[in-house]
Formats: sequence, structure tokens, C-alpha cells
Amino acid sequence: MKKSIHSIIATLLCIVTFAAHAESRVTCPQGLKWSSEGYCQVEFDKLKDPKCPAGSHLDQPSVTGPKICKAQVSCPDASKPNSKGLCGKK
Repeated sequence: MKKSIHSIIATLLCIVTFAAHAESRVTCPQGLKWSSEGYCQVEFDKLKDPKCPAGSHLDQPSVTGPKICKAQVSCPDASKPNSKGLCGKK
């Protein structure tokens, strides 16, 4: 009985580990969130903080849009992030 429980737990751990490696998620620098445009961002508010968080830079992608703090991301093994922030094949 004890062996079968250990076997089940080991199998479940293998499945979870494989799933985690099969679909990795983009990691944004602290303070930024993934955007479906393909980068990490946070809206710039000079009243809260006069500079962008570390690892990001000030940008205004659209003339009429807000200023944002923006950071490029990379995925493992030269994969590419999709609009949901999941790294996959190019």
C-alpha cells in the first residue's frame, strides 16, 4: 500500500514537472505586467515615481496613448512569447 502511494506521488510529480517545462511563462521585471503587445509594461505615473522600474525604459508606443515603462522579455531556448505570455516555438 505504501509503495503504491509513493509510486502515485512520483508519477504526479513527473507530470507536473513535464507540464511546467513544456509551457513556460514569460517573467516580467518587478512592477511590470505582461502585455498582449509582446512586452512587459506598466503605465508611467511621474507623481508616484519619477523613473521607471529597474530593467525598463520610458516609452510612448502611440502618439495619443499614455507613456509606459516598457521592458523586452526573453524566453528559454530562443522560443517566442505568444499574446498570453506563454513561451513556445517560433
